[in-house]
Amino acid sequence: MAAVDYFVGLNNQILVRAIGPRLLSDPIVSQSGLSKKIEQKLGPGSDLLVEQARARTALPSDLFEAAMLQTGNRRTVQIQQALSQWASRDPEAALTRIRQMQNPAERQRLTRTAIMIFSQVDPENALAYVRNALTEDTRLEGMVLNAMAAADPESSTERIEEFSRRTGDNSAIINLLSNWVAKDPAKAITYAETLSDNLKIDAFARIARSFVNNYPTQGVDWLLALGSEHKQTKKSVLRSLARIDSQLAEDTVRRLDDSDLRSTLINSLASFKSETSPAAALAWVEQFKEANAYQQARSSILRNWVRTDPQGAIEELEGDLDKDNMAPVVTQLASSWYRRNPVDAVEWLESLPVGAGQQRALSAIVGLVAAEDPESAIALADQITNQQRRRDAKRSIGYAWYAREPAQLDSIIRRLKLTEQDANQLRRARRGNL
Repeated sequence: MAAVDYFVGLNNQILVRAIGPRLLSDPIVSQSGLSKKIEQKLGPGSDLLVEQARARTALPSDLFEAAMLQTGNRRTVQIQQALSQWASRDPEAALTRIRQMQNPAERQRLTRTAIMIFSQVDPENALAYVRNALTEDTRLEGMVLNAMAAADPESSTERIEEFSRRTGDNSAIINLLSNWVAKDPAKAITYAETLSDNLKIDAFARIARSFVNNYPTQGVDWLLALGSEHKQTKKSVLRSLARIDSQLAEDTVRRLDDSDLRSTLINSLASFKSETSPAAALAWVEQFKEANAYQQARSSILRNWVRTDPQGAIEELEGDLDKDNMAPVVTQLASSWYRRNPVDAVEWLESLPVGAGQQRALSAIVGLVAAEDPESAIALADQITNQQRRRDAKRSIGYAWYAREPAQLDSIIRRLKLTEQDANQLRRARRGNL
């Protein structure tokens, strides 16, 4: 064959690696028996190119059998690739082969994959197949019905209702509504109104999320008009509203009379805004100073700030370090800063006046310092005035120190002056019993 002869005569390796796989993928070349000649020209290190070229011409069933002979992650990946092709072209043949597999877990996993593909390419026959050949697992039937509902929810309603009555599984109805509301909210809601009260709670929860995701303004209007029995649904959807439409979320805050829902949305907005500009988020939240959510929202902003830029958050925090509601923020500030810049963090800590904030910061970094310098950690722990916190800090140092120098266990216990109880815990750690 002239093309193969031309290829064999090439000296440019770039052309060889570009043209060779194309020739191997050509069915005519494959049938001519010249593939070996091409592979030899490609040379060592071209196994992957050859394998990919073969995959483009081989039957999916042959690829599947070849993949079954592999091991480890390579086997898993190749089986999935082969099955994707096979189940798209001849799903029943693929499923027949899968049912012959000996490993139950693998058989179940691949069956679900094949049915999922089957339901995408031929949903009617996929449904008939699972109802006739796979009756032992009604979840597979539900999976096909879900795929049908995603394509045409209204025409799938009768089948899904029958499935729900027969199996007692209402999840297909819930999934139906989620798909339906994305296409026609009015019809989906009208249908949901016909459901039993218990099922309606779950159905409206799914409708609300899909409605607001697809039609934010109309969805929020509908959501807020729901009765008090749907309060958890309202809270759940409002928590994610800032990420769907932040301006709509801000407008919605002003519409809310329920203080609990208002707090939920303020906190969500505060956290969302702080991801891009903590300073701007703090300025924004000041308008809600009289609201119940104010302190929690402010703390959320500060936690995000100290996690990403502890030094930048210091000025804002300095006057609040000793406040009880700032405890988690101070703890996170100290540990985040120490991980970024140990020297600056310790200098800041040592500059703090004695107080609740300073004590919390000490407790937060003692264990981190101990991983590098146990003696410095002891000096910090000795500044902790609360006896129980100091004891906890010493125990934390003990674990970190022991991890560094396991042969010095007895010396560590003596140096830290651990209680007998704490010393015994450390000894048990040595034996791997904790």
